[in-house]
Amino acid sequence: MKKKILIALLLMIPFAVNATSNTGSCDYSLFVQYQKLAGNVQYETSYSKSDKTYSVTFYNVTYNKLKIILESTAYQSDEEGKLTINKLAEGSTLSFIVDSSDLNCSQSLSTIVVTLPYYNTIYDNSKCNEYRNKLTICTSKFLNYKPTEDLLDSMIKNYNNSIPVQEPDDPNGDRTILDDIKDFTVRWGIQILLVVISSSVTILIFNGKLRKVKHGI
Repeated sequence: MKKKILIALLLMIPFAVNATSNTGSCDYSLFVQYQKLAGNVQYETSYSKSDKTYSVTFYNVTYNKLKIILESTAYQSDEEGKLTINKLAEGSTLSFIVDSSDLNCSQSLSTIVVTLPYYNTIYDNSKCNEYRNKLTICTSKFLNYKPTEDLLDSMIKNYNNSIPVQEPDDPNGDRTILDDIKDFTVRWGIQILLVVISSSVTILIFNGKLRKVKHGI
């Protein structure tokens, strides 16, 4: 009886092996194939001013072979390999997992980390006019921090306080006695010369008249 049971078990082994092989498996070559496909996935982001949210569009997500997982939700592409996820909050950093659609080979093939910056609502503020290319909040339309008018005022104040105030040069700081004599000569020399000439002419005229009186002319 025991021999019959043992023989029956041995005869069942090939059927068990065939059944296992038919259920499907993820061997190394298949895994490498999925990894190559995952490496071709690309993405782009777009911002909607109307609802202040982002959309992330993925390309080359091979139809029926790859899927994108975000926070435990799986997204399938269309037949062209395009997939768009909408209504994503600004200022967030998201991890998108590229996974295989094959349940027998389902595992994380790659992770795409996307940071969605804040839209700069202060960019067109009139206070920014004189601070273009000086303050980031006045230069970039997207920021990695949330812009507010209070923050803008604070940045402008800090920027203005950081600019050193240049004191006017003291014109008398390095003057010498020679400089004073030179200035005095330039300022009063012509006037003194005119006085001397005028006095000399007057004396000459007076002396001429005096000679005429002496000689009875």
